[in-house]
Amino acid sequence: MEDIKIHRCTIEDLQALQKISRKTFAETFGSYNTDEHVNEYLERSYNDEVLGSELRESNSEFYFLMFNNEPVAYLKLNFGMNTLGYNSEDGNMELQRIYVLREYYRHGFGKILFDKAVQEARDKNRTSICLGVWEHNDRALSFYTRMGFKKVSSHVFHMGDADQTDYVLNMELN
Repeated sequence: MEDIKIHRCTIEDLQALQKISRKTFAETFGSYNTDEHVNEYLERSYNDEVLGSELRESNSEFYFLMFNNEPVAYLKLNFGMNTLGYNSEDGNMELQRIYVLREYYRHGFGKILFDKAVQEARDKNRTSICLGVWEHNDRALSFYTRMGFKKVSSHVFHMGDADQTDYVLNMELN
Protein backbone atom coordinates (compact mmCIF):
# COMPACT_ATOMS: atom_id res chain seq x y z
CA MET A 1 0.00 0.00 0.00
CA GLU A 2 1.22 3.49 -0.84
CA ASP A 3 2.11 5.61 2.15
CA ILE A 4 1.87 9.45 1.96
CA LYS A 5 2.83 11.67 4.89
CA ILE A 6 3.65 15.33 5.43
CA HIS A 7 6.83 15.83 7.48
CA ARG A 8 7.90 19.19 8.93
CA CYS A 9 11.60 19.58 8.24
CA THR A 10 14.20 20.26 10.91
CA ILE A 11 17.93 20.89 10.69
CA GLU A 12 18.39 17.10 10.69
CA ASP A 13 16.75 17.11 7.23
CA LEU A 14 19.32 19.50 5.75
CA GLN A 15 21.02 17.02 3.41
CA ALA A 16 17.74 15.55 2.14
CA LEU A 17 16.34 19.06 1.63
CA GLN A 18 19.45 20.09 -0.25
CA LYS A 19 19.23 17.03 -2.50
CA ILE A 20 15.56 17.48 -3.43
CA SER A 21 15.91 21.27 -3.75
CA ARG A 22 18.75 20.99 -6.23
CA LYS A 23 17.16 18.20 -8.22
CA THR A 24 13.70 19.76 -8.54
CA PHE A 25 15.07 23.20 -9.41
CA ALA A 26 17.31 21.75 -12.12
CA GLU A 27 14.44 19.61 -13.46
CA THR A 28 12.11 22.59 -13.57
CA PHE A 29 14.40 25.26 -14.99
CA GLY A 30 17.48 23.50 -16.37
CA SER A 31 16.30 23.25 -19.96
CA TYR A 32 15.54 26.99 -20.06
CA ASN A 33 18.91 28.18 -18.74
CA THR A 34 22.58 27.50 -19.28
CA ASP A 35 24.21 24.80 -17.15
CA GLU A 36 26.55 27.47 -15.82
CA HIS A 37 23.69 29.67 -14.61
CA VAL A 38 21.77 26.76 -13.07
CA ASN A 39 24.83 25.37 -11.30
CA GLU A 40 25.75 28.80 -9.95
CA TYR A 41 22.22 29.29 -8.65
CA LEU A 42 22.12 25.84 -7.05
CA GLU A 43 25.40 26.43 -5.24
CA ARG A 44 24.45 29.94 -4.12
CA SER A 45 20.90 29.16 -3.02
CA TYR A 46 21.04 25.58 -1.79
CA ASN A 47 24.36 25.31 0.02
CA ASP A 48 24.57 24.09 3.63
CA GLU A 49 24.87 27.59 5.09
CA VAL A 50 21.89 29.09 3.23
CA LEU A 51 19.55 26.13 3.69
CA GLY A 52 20.64 25.69 7.31
CA SER A 53 19.85 29.34 7.99
CA GLU A 54 16.46 29.00 6.29
CA LEU A 55 15.65 25.87 8.32
CA ARG A 56 16.51 27.70 11.55
CA GLU A 57 14.46 30.81 10.65
CA SER A 58 11.54 31.02 13.05
CA ASN A 59 9.27 32.68 10.47
CA SER A 60 9.79 29.96 7.84
CA GLU A 61 8.68 26.36 7.65
CA PHE A 62 9.69 23.54 5.29
CA TYR A 63 7.66 20.39 4.72
CA PHE A 64 8.44 17.21 2.84
CA LEU A 65 5.76 15.16 1.18
CA MET A 66 6.95 11.65 2.00
CA PHE A 67 5.89 8.87 -0.36
CA ASN A 68 6.80 5.37 0.79
CA ASN A 69 9.20 6.98 3.32
CA GLU A 70 11.05 9.04 0.69
CA PRO A 71 10.80 12.82 0.17
CA VAL A 72 9.34 13.34 -3.31
CA ALA A 73 8.15 16.94 -2.97
CA TYR A 74 8.64 19.89 -0.65
CA LEU A 75 7.12 23.15 0.44
CA LYS A 76 8.56 26.33 1.98
CA LEU A 77 6.36 28.91 3.71
CA ASN A 78 7.32 32.36 5.04
CA PHE A 79 5.30 34.06 7.77
CA GLY A 80 7.41 37.16 8.42
CA MET A 81 8.60 39.74 5.91
CA ASN A 82 8.94 37.66 2.79
CA THR A 83 10.92 37.65 -0.43
CA LEU A 84 8.13 39.47 -2.30
CA GLY A 85 8.04 42.42 0.09
CA TYR A 86 4.77 41.58 1.80
CA ASN A 87 4.68 42.01 5.56
CA SER A 88 3.03 39.41 7.77
CA GLU A 89 1.42 42.24 9.74
CA ASP A 90 -0.79 42.70 6.68
CA GLY A 91 -2.05 39.14 7.14
CA ASN A 92 -0.05 37.66 4.27
CA MET A 93 1.90 34.40 4.04
CA GLU A 94 4.34 33.61 1.25
CA LEU A 95 4.33 30.24 -0.43
CA GLN A 96 7.97 30.56 -1.48
CA ARG A 97 8.64 27.08 -2.84
CA ILE A 98 6.57 24.11 -3.86
CA TYR A 99 8.43 21.54 -5.93
CA VAL A 100 7.72 17.96 -6.91
CA LEU A 101 10.25 15.53 -8.38
CA ARG A 102 9.44 15.15 -12.07
CA GLU A 103 8.88 11.39 -11.81
CA TYR A 104 6.03 12.12 -9.37
CA TYR A 105 4.19 14.67 -11.49
CA ARG A 106 0.48 13.96 -11.91
CA HIS A 107 0.18 12.13 -8.59
CA GLY A 108 -1.62 15.03 -6.89
CA PHE A 109 1.35 15.73 -4.62
CA GLY A 110 1.51 19.43 -5.51
CA LYS A 111 -2.15 19.80 -4.55
CA ILE A 112 -1.55 17.99 -1.25
CA LEU A 113 1.26 20.43 -0.40
CA PHE A 114 -0.81 23.38 -1.58
CA ASP A 115 -3.62 22.28 0.75
CA LYS A 116 -1.05 22.07 3.56
CA ALA A 117 0.02 25.65 2.80
CA VAL A 118 -3.60 26.86 2.96
CA GLN A 119 -4.11 24.98 6.23
CA GLU A 120 -0.99 26.59 7.75
CA ALA A 121 -2.12 30.04 6.57
CA ARG A 122 -5.53 29.58 8.15
CA ASP A 123 -4.04 28.12 11.36
CA LYS A 124 -1.87 31.23 11.67
CA ASN A 125 -4.80 33.56 10.91
CA ARG A 126 -3.45 34.76 7.56
CA THR A 127 -5.86 36.45 5.18
CA SER A 128 -3.92 35.92 1.96
CA ILE A 129 -1.16 33.91 0.32
CA CYS A 130 1.35 35.33 -2.15
CA LEU A 131 3.93 33.66 -4.35
CA GLY A 132 6.27 34.34 -7.23
CA VAL A 133 6.24 32.20 -10.37
CA TRP A 134 8.32 32.47 -13.53
CA GLU A 135 6.31 33.97 -16.38
CA HIS A 136 7.10 30.97 -18.63
CA ASN A 137 6.28 28.25 -16.08
CA ASP A 138 2.96 27.44 -17.73
CA ARG A 139 2.40 24.33 -15.61
CA ALA A 140 2.68 26.28 -12.34
CA LEU A 141 0.73 29.29 -13.64
CA SER A 142 -2.14 27.04 -14.69
CA PHE A 143 -2.14 25.27 -11.31
CA TYR A 144 -2.13 28.48 -9.27
CA THR A 145 -4.82 30.06 -11.41
CA ARG A 146 -7.04 27.02 -10.83
CA MET A 147 -6.39 27.38 -7.09
CA GLY A 148 -7.65 30.99 -7.14
CA PHE A 149 -4.51 33.12 -7.44
CA LYS A 150 -4.52 36.40 -9.36
CA LYS A 151 -1.55 38.24 -10.81
CA VAL A 152 -0.90 41.45 -8.86
CA SER A 153 2.55 42.50 -10.07
CA SER A 154 5.89 41.19 -11.30
CA HIS A 155 9.53 41.38 -10.29
CA VAL A 156 12.94 40.50 -11.70
CA PHE A 157 14.54 37.16 -10.83
CA HIS A 158 18.30 36.98 -11.51
CA MET A 159 19.57 33.78 -13.07
CA GLY A 160 23.27 34.29 -13.66
CA ASP A 161 23.61 37.37 -15.85
CA ALA A 162 20.10 36.89 -17.27
CA ASP A 163 17.17 38.78 -15.83
CA GLN A 164 13.90 36.86 -15.86
CA THR A 165 10.41 37.97 -14.95
CA ASP A 166 8.46 36.37 -12.13
CA TYR A 167 4.79 37.13 -11.73
CA VAL A 168 3.65 37.90 -8.21
CA LEU A 169 0.37 36.16 -7.53
CA ASN A 170 -1.95 36.59 -4.56
CA MET A 171 -4.93 34.67 -3.26
CA GLU A 172 -7.32 35.99 -0.65
CA LEU A 173 -8.49 33.47 1.93
CA ASN A 174 -12.15 33.43 2.86
